[in-house]
Amino acid sequence: QAMKYLEDFRANLVREEDRTSLFEKFSAYLEFSVYAAIYMKDSKSAFRFLENVKGRSLADILSERAADLSAKVDASLLRQRAALEKQIANLKTLLNTSGDADGVSVKAELKNLNDQLDDLVFKIKSQNPDFASLEYPKPAEVAEIQSKLGKDETLLQYFISDYGAWVFVMTGSEFELVKLDSNSTAISENAVTLLDGLKRDKYTVAKPAAEMDAEEEMSLEASLKLYDLLINPVESRLKPGSRLVVIPSGVLNFIPFEALYSGSSFLIEKYPVKYYQSATLLTLKRGSLKKERNSKGFAGFGDPVYDIENFEKGMEERGVKLGYRGTGLEFEESKSEISRAGLTLFRLRGTGEEINAIADLFKAKGQPVDVKLRKDATEENAKAAELKNFGYISFACHGIVYPGFQSLALCTVKDSVNGAQDGYLTFEEILALDWNAKLVVLSACQTGTGDMKKTEGIVGLTRAVMYAGTDAVLVSLWTVSDAGTRDLMINLFTSIVNDSLPTDESLRLAKLTLIRKGTTPYIWSPFVVFGD
Repeated sequence: QAMKYLEDFRANLVREEDRTSLFEKFSAYLEFSVYAAIYMKDSKSAFRFLENVKGRSLADILSERAADLSAKVDASLLRQRAALEKQIANLKTLLNTSGDADGVSVKAELKNLNDQLDDLVFKIKSQNPDFASLEYPKPAEVAEIQSKLGKDETLLQYFISDYGAWVFVMTGSEFELVKLDSNSTAISENAVTLLDGLKRDKYTVAKPAAEMDAEEEMSLEASLKLYDLLINPVESRLKPGSRLVVIPSGVLNFIPFEALYSGSSFLIEKYPVKYYQSATLLTLKRGSLKKERNSKGFAGFGDPVYDIENFEKGMEERGVKLGYRGTGLEFEESKSEISRAGLTLFRLRGTGEEINAIADLFKAKGQPVDVKLRKDATEENAKAAELKNFGYISFACHGIVYPGFQSLALCTVKDSVNGAQDGYLTFEEILALDWNAKLVVLSACQTGTGDMKKTEGIVGLTRAVMYAGTDAVLVSLWTVSDAGTRDLMINLFTSIVNDSLPTDESLRLAKLTLIRKGTTPYIWSPFVVFGD
């Protein structure tokens, strides 16, 4: 009954931020409700309570967009909203990328504009009958979710809490709750250790134990433990040819399950893996929110010009540093390779090769191609209406992820203050775009990370791209190398274009190719796919 009261209260909140904040505030209580149902051996109620809070705001905003209610709203109000959103995006970019910005005054102005936007959104939604009557999606029931799963799919929904750790295992015909022989602390500690090893290329299974240093030993041990804790309890329920749909919990949002090692093989060597924010979102994307994608071909952005002055002089381009005002963030190169991290904008030659190679695959099949490289890889072109015509879109560039600010770094311009673009395609700006893609690839660093919420999961570029209009988005979980990413992406699209394989299977084959070449998980495992 308490859950019903909370749902009724949430339904009367107009702003997405308020709905998210409500569940964040009650997150401890909501977590207890799941455990209470587990304790009472009511696994279906436990699953429903868990779905009650996972990714609900994302499902809400996707439903709002699908309803296309903006066409029935006063056009002047929509223009005011668009203007405020643009001002906010510009100020966020200024605050996070310019060393000349007065942080105190910019933050004060940002707060003022956000307050204005909140008031305007409240006015639009509360005074418009179509918004007022909009039925937001309810958490999906087990039977409904099962009807949307493929015959070979197994859904693994993890619940990692202070009360213990469990995984809900679901196929088209079976549903089971499995208790994991662990607690949240053990899982979190091993996840953090493995993630640290992955990020710093200290995780390998190829070396003999005697040749490993202490960090490599710790990383491998953490991976073995996580496999034992997270996969072993359910592996007897998996079959050869199973396709995994993983819905992570807490710190597991930052771990590529594909890289977990059993002692003889990586998980990706056995099964394709895809991710969703919630089972309800999967049901919606395959049901009421499913769109027929008639768009074809490929649009790609790569090798942006960052050092515009030396480029125009015909001189060697240098790395351009961001004037970020935060602390503790420094650019790191992986060994001698240039990475796609965005704190210093070095030229990424591999990204141009990557985009051209992918475009050639589509051309060979007679499909339309639109490639934007160097000075053409601009924010303005990324916002072009023509992108709606393409089924596959890829951005190969630097990625910038700070608390409260996520962006793709495209071609810079000399006068970004007075010009129409500043070179940064931000989270807020992507939300305003209208794509019609089967897959959007963010071939940059840390694009799968962002601000972590207890109930919503990661709020970052993944969410923005799904809202802009795509069935699936491919993102990275840490700083990636230029050359290694190029090879992975070319292999991925070769399977998609030439063999017409699903994205998850194509990604699996691309990773297996690199594994067989002896490439470390640092190179092949950071990219994960959300959606279908």
